[in-house]
Amino acid sequence: MVVRRQYLIVNHIGAIRAEHDDFAIRFASSLNQLLLLKSTDGADIEWCKEVKGNMYDMVVEGFQLLSRWTGRIWEQCAWKFSRPCKDAIPSESNGTSATISDYEKVVRYNYSAEERKALVELITYVKNVGSLMHRCDTLVADALWETIHAEVQDFVQNTLATMLRTTFRKKKDLSRILSDMRTLSADWMANTSKTESELQSHGGEDSKGNFFSPRPVAPTAAQVHCLQFLIYEVVSGGNLRKPGGLFGNSGSEIPVNDLKQLETFFYKLSFFLHILDYSATIATLTDLGFLWFREFYLESSRVIQFPIKCSLPWMLVDHVLESQNAGLIESVLMPFDIYNDSAQQALVMLRQRFLYDEIEAEVDHCFDLFVSKLSDTIFTYYKSWAASCWGTIDLRSLIAERMNKVFRDNLEFLFDRFESQDLCAVVELDKLLDILKHTHELLSKDISIDSFGLMLNEMQENISLVSFSSRLASQIWSEMQNDFLPNFVLCNTTQRFVRSSRVPLVPVQKPSVPHAKPNFYCGTQELNSAHQSFARLHSGFFGIPHMFSVVRLLGSRSLPWLIRALLDHISNKLTTLEPMITGLQEALPKSIGLLPFDGGVAGCMRLTKENLNWGTKSELKAEVLRGIKEIGSVLYWMGLLDSVLREVDTTHFMQTAPWLGLLPGVDGQILHSQDGRDSPLVNLFKSSIAAIVSNPGCPNPSSFFTMSKQAEAADLLYKANMNTGSVLEYALAFTSAALDKYCTKWSAAPKTGFIDITTSKDFYRIYSGLQIGYLEQSDKQSFNYHEVLGDSVAWGGCTIIYLLGQQLHFELFDFSYQILNVAEVEAGSLSKMHRNPHLTQGWETLLEAMKKARRLNNHVFSMLKARCPLEDKIACAIKQSGAPLHRIKFENTVSAFETLPQKGLNAEGQFLLDLKGKFVDNYNHLSDWNPNDSAPCGWKGVNCTNDYNPVVWSLDLSYMNLSGSLSPSVGQIPVDVVKLSSLSIFNISNNRISGSFPNKIGDLLSLTQLIAYSNNITGPLPASFGNLKNLTVFRAGQNLISGSLPPEIGGCENLQILGLAQNQLGMEIPREVGMLKNHLNGTIPKEIGNLSSAVEIDFSENMLTGVIPTELAKITGLQLLYLFENELTGVIPDELTTLVNLTRLDLSINNLTGSIPVGFQYLKQLIMLQLFNNLFNGNIPQGLGVYGNLWVVDLSNNYLTGTIPPHLCRNGNLFLLNLGSNNLSGYIPTGIINCKTLAQLYLAGNELIGSFPADLCKLVNLSSIELGQNKFNGPIPPEIGNCHVLKRLHLPDNYFIGELPKEIGKLSELVTFNISSNLLNGTIPAEIFNCTMLQRLDLSQNNFVGALPSEIGGLSQLELLMLSDNQISGIIPLEVGNLSRLTELQMGGNLFSDRIPAEMGSLSSLQIALNLSYNNLSGSIPGELGNLVLLEFLLLNNNHLSGEIPGSLMNLSSLLGCNFSYNDLKGPLPSLPLFLNTCNNCFLGNDGLCGGPFGKCSESPSSYLASATEGKNARLGKIIAIVAAFVGGVSLILVIMIIYFMRRPVETVAPLQEKSFSSPVSDIYFSPKEGFTFQDLVAATDNFDDSFVIGRGACGTV
Repeated sequence: MVVRRQYLIVNHIGAIRAEHDDFAIRFASSLNQLLLLKSTDGADIEWCKEVKGNMYDMVVEGFQLLSRWTGRIWEQCAWKFSRPCKDAIPSESNGTSATISDYEKVVRYNYSAEERKALVELITYVKNVGSLMHRCDTLVADALWETIHAEVQDFVQNTLATMLRTTFRKKKDLSRILSDMRTLSADWMANTSKTESELQSHGGEDSKGNFFSPRPVAPTAAQVHCLQFLIYEVVSGGNLRKPGGLFGNSGSEIPVNDLKQLETFFYKLSFFLHILDYSATIATLTDLGFLWFREFYLESSRVIQFPIKCSLPWMLVDHVLESQNAGLIESVLMPFDIYNDSAQQALVMLRQRFLYDEIEAEVDHCFDLFVSKLSDTIFTYYKSWAASCWGTIDLRSLIAERMNKVFRDNLEFLFDRFESQDLCAVVELDKLLDILKHTHELLSKDISIDSFGLMLNEMQENISLVSFSSRLASQIWSEMQNDFLPNFVLCNTTQRFVRSSRVPLVPVQKPSVPHAKPNFYCGTQELNSAHQSFARLHSGFFGIPHMFSVVRLLGSRSLPWLIRALLDHISNKLTTLEPMITGLQEALPKSIGLLPFDGGVAGCMRLTKENLNWGTKSELKAEVLRGIKEIGSVLYWMGLLDSVLREVDTTHFMQTAPWLGLLPGVDGQILHSQDGRDSPLVNLFKSSIAAIVSNPGCPNPSSFFTMSKQAEAADLLYKANMNTGSVLEYALAFTSAALDKYCTKWSAAPKTGFIDITTSKDFYRIYSGLQIGYLEQSDKQSFNYHEVLGDSVAWGGCTIIYLLGQQLHFELFDFSYQILNVAEVEAGSLSKMHRNPHLTQGWETLLEAMKKARRLNNHVFSMLKARCPLEDKIACAIKQSGAPLHRIKFENTVSAFETLPQKGLNAEGQFLLDLKGKFVDNYNHLSDWNPNDSAPCGWKGVNCTNDYNPVVWSLDLSYMNLSGSLSPSVGQIPVDVVKLSSLSIFNISNNRISGSFPNKIGDLLSLTQLIAYSNNITGPLPASFGNLKNLTVFRAGQNLISGSLPPEIGGCENLQILGLAQNQLGMEIPREVGMLKNHLNGTIPKEIGNLSSAVEIDFSENMLTGVIPTELAKITGLQLLYLFENELTGVIPDELTTLVNLTRLDLSINNLTGSIPVGFQYLKQLIMLQLFNNLFNGNIPQGLGVYGNLWVVDLSNNYLTGTIPPHLCRNGNLFLLNLGSNNLSGYIPTGIINCKTLAQLYLAGNELIGSFPADLCKLVNLSSIELGQNKFNGPIPPEIGNCHVLKRLHLPDNYFIGELPKEIGKLSELVTFNISSNLLNGTIPAEIFNCTMLQRLDLSQNNFVGALPSEIGGLSQLELLMLSDNQISGIIPLEVGNLSRLTELQMGGNLFSDRIPAEMGSLSSLQIALNLSYNNLSGSIPGELGNLVLLEFLLLNNNHLSGEIPGSLMNLSSLLGCNFSYNDLKGPLPSLPLFLNTCNNCFLGNDGLCGGPFGKCSESPSSYLASATEGKNARLGKIIAIVAAFVGGVSLILVIMIIYFMRRPVETVAPLQEKSFSSPVSDIYFSPKEGFTFQDLVAATDNFDDSFVIGRGACGTV
């Protein structure tokens, strides 16, 4: 019974199942680690070795599992064959007698149901694991080869080297064999230490412990066999009958340890061949074909073939179907794979075609039976299901109807609840609607109910296609108009609006809060309570979360309506304010001068009150302030909305861009990444539909073509809606246009042309008086004006001032600003006279309020300059990307509030109206194109001539977001435009116009400028462009224009600017033109010189090759030449130095050679010269800068020699100088040191000499100094402290001496400071830690002494601290623990003493390394270091640390490496996998450690290392024992194969360069004899002569 239990699989299936699951998990984990390693650049070597070693171990374990499982199937099969069933009763005999064959007894009736189930399960495991490992063949190959390579190289380079120095040193014969083993297999290419010849010549210590870089190059089979043979020769000495076996110790002169190492490696070599033949090994281990073969029983039964019911594979399939076990059904096809294995054996191994035919016939029949039985089972299941469903009630439909009503009631309740609260409740509404929507989604999976969107639109009364003002949008606008704008105030710091108790509440009639059941909120009382807590977090204020809710709730349909209502509110509020401001203007004197300084603050305040004679107009002042406050609130509300919409648009872009082939570009522009015309979405549909239609069985091809067209339509529709404008910039532009009505009243023009300092009627004077009034009032009445007006009044007032162009006047003449200036002067004069500086006492609160107001005003002006830059009276318009657009004049008409009189219209006006009808104008930019006008002159974007019969000469439709559908007549460039025969300028840039240029574009013979960039224009350019003889500017970049540039464009004789960047143009540049910036290749044509009128040429960022044509010199008016980032070669033509108008030259990032032309120094207009990243050599022209006004000079990363030109800054304009990474020598010229405009100086990586130029710190703009990797010497001067704006100071790898000046502490802006690898000494000055902006500090590799100042804890921004390799002593300051942002801390190689501060556990961001090695630290390792969960490397070696390694280090899950060696540590190692699997070297010198690789803690300390070695050998022995049975026979075959290969003719392979020469020895033959020696091998190969070489590889020579 015990034997039976051993052989039956059913008794072991539980353990097998656990093995399978465990292996699958660990194999997948190892594979993931390997994939992560391959995707990581510059991974740690030890980690690489660990990951690949784990993968190798998993492969070995997988082979062992497959071998063991297949063996169990073999064992059970053999057991069943040897013990047939004695009492087999066929179930289908129905009591009649039947003859049962012997095969049926051993197979058909010999397996119980449980045994069949277990066998199916085990077959599934074998096939699954085999398939899993086989799929990973290419992924794990490198790891396996590299691990084997490392094993072989470690043995032949290190182990054999040790043996040669010790055991075999005086045994010349054996020593020679070992040396030849190394010659045969050592990979010296991977060795980073010494070559074989060097090792043999030097010997001794120089040959110990070679380090080699692992490489994925495995040894060949011949090398493996030769190594085994040589090991055999060394161990046996040629004696085949050695007593005690090959590796027995009896009579052997080889020490036991060496013999054990040779034995271990000998058997490893046998197994390597199976690992290297990965796929074949898996195929062998998963071969179960033996389960089908039954030839013995066919012969004994004398039949041709047994019935199919006797076939074991079919028996297993049939059992799965009949058992109706859901757990087995997924394995139903696995037994069919047995037929594949048996067919493979029949063809390949047995070479019997008749057996293959039998297998093929049987599997066809089995599969038919399988399909039939499976169909019956499925039919039965569904038939029984259907039979059980009659007589039911449609409860689902009844519930669905009730649910529709419940959802509508719930929506009505939520809207009623919101309408009874203020605007702050919008977050609660959004959350409750989201919960309700999610409820709808979950319920819709089981019940068919109405669409949630449909119900929501019904409740919002927003069903009509022309309805944009929903119930919710109307309620939000009503709340803003009646409650939010009057009663909420802005806090600019928190970006929130809050309700103020001091603002007199405007009475608002609101319904009472409705009541409902708990399930109308969140369902249960507990969830409702939690929701109320959430809702209270967002009540009482309005901010970013509320704005997100508004955007989500209103959507793109109702949000524009609300925006327009708010803009109308601004316009109406300005109209309301106009008479009030007029009343305030009338009360002011005709002139108001500057406040005198001699009166002090009190005198200035008194004079201000006299000027502001508004005593009787307090109510008027309050109304004006409230109006300005509401305008500011609306604008800030628009700013919040703009921020939210930008985030939403970015998210939408990231989701749709990959499908549309779009990429984000500079300045928010959207680029098209596709070279062709179609996006990935369209390509996907086209390729799929093409494949479907090409199938002859396709029923209806037209429907699939319709799908393809629909995909194209969706692609264009999404692209058309991709670019969105900025709401805030649109609001500012709208406000600016609305203010144009009042410019003459609120902004008086100066009569003399100079700034009038006495004017009193401008708006800034009104606002200045109002501002100082409420500031003073809040000071006297003991309440803060912020509680009344908030920061909105500053936003409103400053925006109006800015848009009226009065910012400079306001900053110069504002009353509060002037009083602050007087207060500063007064305080300074009093302190100099040693008088009481508190004479301004009583005004402190008011002065502080004025300072806060000034800071807020400056913030508002900064924002306005960034989002709406002005020049003269120029307002910002909207750009598709949302970025501000400069220098675009906004029309002085507000089309929303003005209607032109009705008149007739001429022909050109009719043409323009037809043009308008073919565009979609969502923002009503063309709303003033009135068909009742007599002429289109004055329409927005239309300019006419000034003669008696005016005609349209300019049409500017840019930045209007014009778009359209995909209809051929809508949204494309219409033909109607060519009817404007006098049109000279046509601008449609920055819209969303699609289609192609019409062929009749050439009929516009008067056209001089055609600007159409940033649209969706497609198709090729028509050849009719050549007719535009007067065209000077053609810009159509950032479109989808394809094809090639037509050669006819050369007919544009006056063309000066041609811009087609960022399109999909292909082919090379035609000879007729040379102004493209696409993915161009080829050379620059010489005909480019014919563009004699060109001003700018930009061929940058392409793939142009060849040389720079000299014909460029013919373009005498050329001002800009950009050829950077190409593949140009050759030298810079000297002819370029004749371009006297050249201002900017950039040839960087190419392969240009030669020297820099001397003639560049004579170009007087040159301001930028960039030649970096080339191969230039020679000297820099020494006259460079003498004649020109250079701003930027970057010649870095070349091979330039000589000295730095002394006159680069002669004309005082140089801003950036970068000459780094060259071979320059000499001193830094005085002209550079005294260059007052210099901001960035990069001279690193040269051979410059001299001391640090102290005068550099007189340059007030200098922010970056990089002088590293040079030969500077001397001390660092204390004048370094004068570089007040310096942010980057890099001086590493020089010869600076002396102490570090404490004046560095004055560099308050310093961010990075690197003074490493110099000769500095003395103590580290504490003043350096006054540089609180420091993020990177590197003082390593100097001679600093003394203690580390505790002030280091004040560097709160510090991320990297490098102090290693100095002589710093004392304790480590506890304040180091305050450096919360530190990611790397290097303090090794110093003299730090005492304990490691526990405060270091607070460095929560520490990730890269904590290095405290090679110091004098003592005491125990603080357990707080376990808090550093991100740490990857912990180095504490070579100190005097004692006690146990704290168990808290188990929390260091990210740790990749550690070193605790050479301390006084003791006790058990924490059970961290890294500790348990790491090498012993990381813990050397700690005699008291135990556990992990040191053995159990009960052993004596002296035995730990021995235990670890023995444990390792024991584990290795187990592996050998497991695979011995599998590879035992292979070992004998290896020896036979070696002899065979030695005796067979060997073809000599010569090196590639010598293939024409024949080898002097063509045939090698050994006479057969029993046991030939190594000396025979030497003699046969002529002492391993090169003529016998088969090949050379990474692992040696064969």
